[in-house]
Amino acid sequence: MLEKTERPSSGVRSSRCKQQYRRIVAVAVKTLIYGVITLLLGFLERTLEALHREHTLHEAELYVIDHASIYRLFAWSLGISLVFALYFALFEISERLGAGKLWGLFFDSPRAVGDRHASANAGNDAN
Repeated sequence: MLEKTERPSSGVRSSRCKQQYRRIVAVAVKTLIYGVITLLLGFLERTLEALHREHTLHEAELYVIDHASIYRLFAWSLGISLVFALYFALFEISERLGAGKLWGLFFDSPRAVGDRHASANAGNDAN
């Protein structure tokens, strides 16, 4: 009879893989991937617009090469990448702090936060 062997699930493998790297590497890789995808979509958009104008793919490619403002496309891609980098960094910070802590850091009133610290310090002073 064949014995059933258990293989580790992909979730276990991916969580183990995630913990091997510093979180900045994860943020940088995700940002780089999203930036490259944004750049490719920008070229695709310009090619499709040129295809509508020129009616052949070869002519559209030549039109994009001749009329593309590559620096403007890079600027758009960089701007979108920065937004994604900020999102991924805040996501990692939120995961590290725990559920609701980042939200509380930005949106709880300072008085409420101060009251919590005062009550926590009062409990420590009693000991």
